[in-house]
Amino acid sequence: MAAGRVFHLESIEQIKELISVDTLKTMQLLGFNYKAAIGEPLTQICANAILSLAKRESPSYQGGSGKNKKR
Repeated sequence: MAAGRVFHLESIEQIKELISVDTLKTMQLLGFNYKAAIGEPLTQICANAILSLAKRESPSYQGGSGKNKKR
């Protein structure tokens, strides 16, 4: 079990090196779009979590804003 923890700590150290300020600035200068890469997936995850909570709390919830529904 100790070997797994050592591997985990080494992985964390490698990730820390990848997200250094200099690396992030360089990626931005090269055109990396943080908003698209991080913000959009995070927004989708949050939206899915909110929807799942709404569905769990309200059995009559049908999703959507009510637009384009057949009457």
